[in-house]
Amino acid sequence: GFPSSVGINKPINTFESGRPFAIECPLKGQPNPLVHWLKNGLPVDYSDSRIRSYQTLTSSSLKILSAVESDSGKYECYATNLHGTAFSSVFTIYIKERQTPPYFSFLSKNESVTEGSDLNLTCIVMGAPVPTVEWLDGEEQMQPERTNYGRAVLNLKDIRRSLDLTCRGQSKLGKVTSNVRVTVKHVLPPENFKVFARRVTSLTFSWSVSNDSNVISYVMNYNSKVVNASITVAKLNDAISEMNTTIFDLQPNTEYSFKLASHTKNGLSDFTDPVLVKTLQSVPSSAPVNIKYTPIDQTSIKITWSPLPPSLQNGQILGYHLHDTPISTKTGKPELGKRITLSPTETSYTLMNLVEWSKHQLKMNAFTVQGEGPWSDVVEIQTLEGIPGEPRKLKLSSSTSTSIRVNWKTPLENNCILRGYYIYYTEVDDNNDQYVGSHTFTVKDLKPATTYDFQISAFSEMANGTKTKPKRSRTLNVGQYNT
Repeated sequence: GFPSSVGINKPINTFESGRPFAIECPLKGQPNPLVHWLKNGLPVDYSDSRIRSYQTLTSSSLKILSAVESDSGKYECYATNLHGTAFSSVFTIYIKERQTPPYFSFLSKNESVTEGSDLNLTCIVMGAPVPTVEWLDGEEQMQPERTNYGRAVLNLKDIRRSLDLTCRGQSKLGKVTSNVRVTVKHVLPPENFKVFARRVTSLTFSWSVSNDSNVISYVMNYNSKVVNASITVAKLNDAISEMNTTIFDLQPNTEYSFKLASHTKNGLSDFTDPVLVKTLQSVPSSAPVNIKYTPIDQTSIKITWSPLPPSLQNGQILGYHLHDTPISTKTGKPELGKRITLSPTETSYTLMNLVEWSKHQLKMNAFTVQGEGPWSDVVEIQTLEGIPGEPRKLKLSSSTSTSIRVNWKTPLENNCILRGYYIYYTEVDDNNDQYVGSHTFTVKDLKPATTYDFQISAFSEMANGTKTKPKRSRTLNVGQYNT
């Protein structure tokens, strides 16, 4: 190595760049002299913080803390006291830069990591001058935004593929390279993922448990046309070979797509291929809606409805039930009804052979292979008015010369709302009729001593009813009175 100090009797010295050195000048004299240092004939510049001078009774030293090339030159010291001044001989100083080719001091080893891991790689390259150090992936710089001297640390995040990396150190004296391989161990998706049991609103799945200790849980994603969801299933332990879990609150008769992934501390594996599965059918959730009716005639009514929307069918609709309950026209109470089964494609049905002006209570439901859904609300319907029956017990009385009093009773069958009656009376070939609203009426403005035939019919909004059989009566003579 290079000496760190010299005496006055060694006039030429060489020191290493970047390292400290000192030169010494022995002293003699009484009284003790004061020493000054010169470089190339000029006083040394002590404003440079690297330069220090020290003096004792027997010597003076000039120290340079970190040599640079400009420190080369001719140094001398001179001492003064009251007797005079004495100069030393000249010290010739050369500063030489150490030249050491780059070499590796430390390099991370090859590593194996799980997918999604983070990793730090360190490379230290020594040399003089200090070499630059960089990491390469092929020919691509991994840290192009910075220059590292002597040491480079590469921070790898979320590693998804294996890497063949190179650390390169170089200076003007040459370069060194060395390779580091980072191998990614991919976490495989679970195996044997399948449906274990199907129910109306739940599905149970099973799969083989991974023996990879990095697997901490499993993530299941599933979706249908109306839902997207995800759940996490904890891995129980490595001792079991199979796991299963049940997904609840699903929709009946709905197709879902399920897939499963292994979850590690570094992320997810790939998902399995989707498993398509359909929940079992159930009974419909609702009855047919928009039930309406339209009377066709006095004995027929057309019923229409809207089919269930798919979200409420819960399976394949096999048909509809239409329940018809007639209401007694005499008591107003429900009578024995009948159930009619209709095909799933029908949206209308005509009830026929009904009683005129009769009321009915209707309700409907839909059914699947699992059974019947709920009944609809009751819809009350009524046929159109019929034609009134024949009035009863026609009676003629209280005759005068110009009037005859007519009496009768209501028809037995009134499948309508009676709007009134017509009285028909005939003299020879002359026909007359007159509207009345009661069961008794006096026909006036008749001819005296004349025979008339009388008939009565009731009428509704639909038509006139049947006339009674003719009944004959004669007006009195003028001046004649009933006794």
